[in-house]
Amino acid sequence: MKNLLVIFIAALFLFAVSSVFIVSEGQRGIVFQFKKIERDAAGEMIVYEPGLHFKWPLIEDVKKLDARIQTLDEAPDRFVT
Repeated sequence: MKNLLVIFIAALFLFAVSSVFIVSEGQRGIVFQFKKIERDAAGEMIVYEPGLHFKWPLIEDVKKLDARIQTLDEAPDRFVT
């Protein structure tokens, strides 16, 4: 009985840890559900802002993308192709 309780608490802890994800500053998170992008009722893709978020473990997967603006301030050069 005691071993069953320990196994249940460990499984519950693993479920809780795997259902939380953090999106860092400068990133955006996209959640995939069964390898397809999760969308809202209007059909728009759901993009998560930086912060703490929740997902269903083993069903949803999170991909994090760099959201910083990357620019190049150099003058273009001409070259022969």
